[in-house]
Amino acid sequence: DWLRKSGREMADCALGSPVQHLERAGLLGKNLLAIHVNHLAPGDAELLAKRGVTVVHCPRSHAYFKHRAFPLDELASADVNICLGTDSLASLHKPRRQLAELNMFDEMRQFAAANPNLESESILKMATINGARALGLKGKIGELAPGAFADVIAIPYGEKISKANEAIIGHRGPVAASMIGGQWAVEPGNMVPA
Repeated sequence: DWLRKSGREMADCALGSPVQHLERAGLLGKNLLAIHVNHLAPGDAELLAKRGVTVVHCPRSHAYFKHRAFPLDELASADVNICLGTDSLASLHKPRRQLAELNMFDEMRQFAAANPNLESESILKMATINGARALGLKGKIGELAPGAFADVIAIPYGEKISKANEAIIGHRGPVAASMIGGQWAVEPGNMVPA
């Protein structure tokens, strides 16, 4: 209706879902990051997978707008690469007098709260390895591996290694250290907010 009132040509409307519209326009492909993807029509997930599109889910923005449940199972079943992102300071709930910030730890926690049956390892992959894959940098970022860039953060932790994934997702506060390209950006002992 808004488009019609603005005088826009409407011949291409009501011809299917936004995903189907992008397919007709020849825009679905491995170089497309589909942000949000809150609503899917039948067959959309399979079409996204077939074209190699990555979906970037922004959990806190999703919660802010009170969308229905993110179609995680449908996208995962179709083998779509799903990664986590952070959207905008304008679409975040924040307590009064607290500074709003874009924060992947917060995004992971929100996603974990919305998907309590999902393993923490899967959530970490969505925040790291899947994002690297989306950017065409698999094996270079998002993981500790030979030949990868030496980009690392460290958080305070002193428990069993078997609980490390949960600790990362649950982390609040400063990081203990940060390395970018093999150089300390925040040296151990000089903690800064996460």
